[in-house]
Amino acid sequence: MKVRVALQYILMAVFTIQLSAQVPSFHSYGPFLNADNLRSASITDLQGKPQFPILSLHGGQLLFQFDLIQDDREWLNYRLIPADMNGNIVEVDDAEFIQGFYQGEISDAQLAYNTTTDYVHYALTFPNTMMRPTQSGRYWLLFYRNGDHLDASNQVVAFPLFVSADKMNVTSRLLKSNDVSKIFTHQQIETTVIPNSMNFNDIPRDIRIMIFKNYELRSELPPIAPTFITPERWTFQHNDSPGFAGGNEWRVMDTRQIISPGFHVDFTQPNQDNPEIWIQQDESNAKSKYGWNDMNGVTQFSTTLPSAQSLDADYLLTHFQYKSRAFEGGQLLLEYCTALGCKEEKELIYNTNTGCYETAIYLKQGIYNYRYRWRNFYSTEEELKFTEGNFFETQNEYQIILFQKEPLYQKDVILGTYKLRSP
Repeated sequence: MKVRVALQYILMAVFTIQLSAQVPSFHSYGPFLNADNLRSASITDLQGKPQFPILSLHGGQLLFQFDLIQDDREWLNYRLIPADMNGNIVEVDDAEFIQGFYQGEISDAQLAYNTTTDYVHYALTFPNTMMRPTQSGRYWLLFYRNGDHLDASNQVVAFPLFVSADKMNVTSRLLKSNDVSKIFTHQQIETTVIPNSMNFNDIPRDIRIMIFKNYELRSELPPIAPTFITPERWTFQHNDSPGFAGGNEWRVMDTRQIISPGFHVDFTQPNQDNPEIWIQQDESNAKSKYGWNDMNGVTQFSTTLPSAQSLDADYLLTHFQYKSRAFEGGQLLLEYCTALGCKEEKELIYNTNTGCYETAIYLKQGIYNYRYRWRNFYSTEEELKFTEGNFFETQNEYQIILFQKEPLYQKDVILGTYKLRSP
């Protein structure tokens, strides 16, 4: 009997290790920690369309959602944390930037149903009648357990949030790179601002634009100062930089329907206890361009069922293969963004029998933009050119944010924004 019990514990331990190995790691670039069981974080409008999290002081709402892989709900709180444009927390009294309560409780927490994976889905509409920002700038919307949000063990997830005062008109246009060697691979952005008769003490020192590409929270380029200043117009250009790497179109797959294969899905196996999906075999895009414009890194969690899509979408064991010879000195990663600054990634292991890098991970049903990244152990830079290529014709989405450093609180003030899709 003791041998049988011991064997059962060993089998359970092996199964637990295998299951954890099939879960991607979750990354968000902020000063807070993420819960180990956090998955599928998203930021959308109230109709469920993914959004860059920018709000106007004059109105508007966003829907913040995420799953915790567990079989029972727990009570979570949320809080707005002020930051500068680089995401660093700044010390400002709550009363100076919040109207209403400084802390709220999430009331919308529901258990998944008819799914093989147990999870709790959390959703919050913000701003709401309980809390809203009164100052422009960058913030973190932090979700946490218990009462102490500063205790890292209580932190669940922190979403970035930008609030604009909309005081200036901002426009941008796409240009070829001013570096002749980069004109086929890089995209430059010229931004024009109409100051609307506003006065500033030191425009070259205090005024900047920051540009975010697709759903990456870390900008490829540092904030840009104005290069030409007149009373009627400010111009921002990449004088000392070739611009942004064009990259390649993201790969796309559709796993909303488990009964029949969706886009870029080879075949499905709708087992009752463990539904699985096999994605069509991939290979390097380093020397070719995709022929379609995709969602620019966006992920949408849903099913084809007309019921509550955020609750009946299951986590499917999803198989990937990347056809290639084996390489040394690094690792091949599968990665996809779930919201601005929220990325999930998983390492692929080379299979000599198939001649492919392979992995199988649990992904929630939906439409995914994903890509492969070769991370070199001998370099501090992560390379996408090796797997995805780099082309000027790639359609990217840029979010331009005009801001001013506020000298009193060292809190940046957002004066205006503009969204540019290229080319």
